[in-house]
Amino acid sequence: MKNLDILQIKAQLNRGKSVEQFLGTGKSGLHEILKWIEIRPEKESFTLVYHEVFNDADEGIESIYNYSYVVPDDLYGKDITESKSVEEILNKAQSIFGNGNFYNEGFLDEIIK
Repeated sequence: MKNLDILQIKAQLNRGKSVEQFLGTGKSGLHEILKWIEIRPEKESFTLVYHEVFNDADEGIESIYNYSYVVPDDLYGKDITESKSVEEILNKAQSIFGNGNFYNEGFLDEIIK
């Protein structure tokens, strides 16, 4: 799976498609959690969204997108910030979560294999 360069990220967002960055794993009690961010295009802006789910692979659930959220109220992720420009939202994502690779929406299952 190839990560997106800045031109590809802009193209995806301008087409109304989200881009995602896997942040890694962690622990919540005895359970492993998976974390990622999403930049979601909105009508007039872009929203940075944080996702944190339990690793439900042991329960036979095959996709990270179907795993249980650590905070049930964050069923579609937690909005962190928004911006009017792609460059600004990418800078905000980097300043909060560090520099990492972005991928097309829906490809995290391939990344975490």
